[in-house]
Amino acid sequence: MQSALRHLRLGDGQIEVEQRFINYWIALEFLFASPLSKEGTYVRMQQLLVLILKTTYLKRNMLYLNRCLQLNHYVEAGRYYWAEAREQESPLAEGIDSALWRFRLLKMNAVNADERSRKAYIANHAGNLLHNLERIYWIRNELVHQAAIKQDIENVTGNLRYYLVFVLNQLIGFLSDAHSTGSPIEMRHFFYLYQKHYELMSKDWSLQAVLGVPLAKEYVR
Repeated sequence: MQSALRHLRLGDGQIEVEQRFINYWIALEFLFASPLSKEGTYVRMQQLLVLILKTTYLKRNMLYLNRCLQLNHYVEAGRYYWAEAREQESPLAEGIDSALWRFRLLKMNAVNADERSRKAYIANHAGNLLHNLERIYWIRNELVHQAAIKQDIENVTGNLRYYLVFVLNQLIGFLSDAHSTGSPIEMRHFFYLYQKHYELMSKDWSLQAVLGVPLAKEYVR
């Protein structure tokens, strides 16, 4: 984790986008490499990075939308739009005068309409993650093995940094919570946590299971 944080800072300090990209990738490799596994680091990323991101995806988007609705005074502080919708006789969306936020709320409500919609939403995101990770790995190989200069990778570099920072935040939160127990903690315990919650979600894709996924606050930005 310390090495990953060091390369995050190194990447943030670079002017050339290629150097930022390489440092962010190296940081992710430090988090997902394992001398105890026969699998390569990239294969572990395909499995474990995607696992963490897809397991938290729906809850992240629901909480983000809720914060935006609160900032625009459509939902009171300390309340949640999904609870408001159940408690009010008229749908919450009818009281939103902004077409943008009304559309986003209705879209998220459609995702949460039933278990099958949640499952499809998360499965679609997992497919997009795998596709983007393949693209990132292909760019990584060009930069490392061919010394290529690619000036059109600003967006994908931003994606890579987001993946890195998100995993670091979850890991720091996990270690902070686990430290209080006094038990020995390894990286595999961190990955197992998300595997366990994904299996819980997969049983019925209920809203309760989605909201039960652990999300750490931001430690790294």
